[in-house]
Amino acid sequence: MNICPHRAGTMDLNVTKMLSIHIPALLPPTSTELDVQHVVQVSAVVGIGLVYQKTAHRRFAEVLLDEIGRPPGPEMENSTDRESYSLAAGLALGLIMLGVNFY
Repeated sequence: MNICPHRAGTMDLNVTKMLSIHIPALLPPTSTELDVQHVVQVSAVVGIGLVYQKTAHRRFAEVLLDEIGRPPGPEMENSTDRESYSLAAGLALGLIMLGVNFY
């Protein structure tokens, strides 16, 4: 997360790869399930928002939109974890779409 503000809006591929490892929605379906702490997942989601700030990147916007509405699964210990993850996804989506005109 520390490197993300320095790479804000750059769509840096190396940082994206590093953050994607910590976000289950960005992993391939056949990948091994990793035990990533909830705080790390939330930080990675916000980091994606920072790295893709003001880019209107379609793929990440769609993934984050899906994450906002995804119901809690067995990996989420309680509803507070799910709410914080959804809030982080919403903030990241807002950062990605910041300054985009839809006219």
